[in-house]
Amino acid sequence: MKDQEVHMVRLAEGVVKLSWTEPTGTCVSVAYNLIEHRAHGATFFPHRIKLAPVKLSGFRMTRLS
Repeated sequence: MKDQEVHMVRLAEGVVKLSWTEPTGTCVSVAYNLIEHRAHGATFFPHRIKLAPVKLSGFRMTRLS
């Protein structure tokens, strides 16, 4: 995806966290340890995606076309 507003915060020396919300309503949060070259992330899907997951894949396929 492109053009999402990204929120970034410094958690510690060499550690930053980025988070954003995708057009589907999915929220993503990723922490990067730039010193140890590690990343840890979590994705939070809206409840409506759980009820109808096909809509998410259809959105992605449409965007890639």
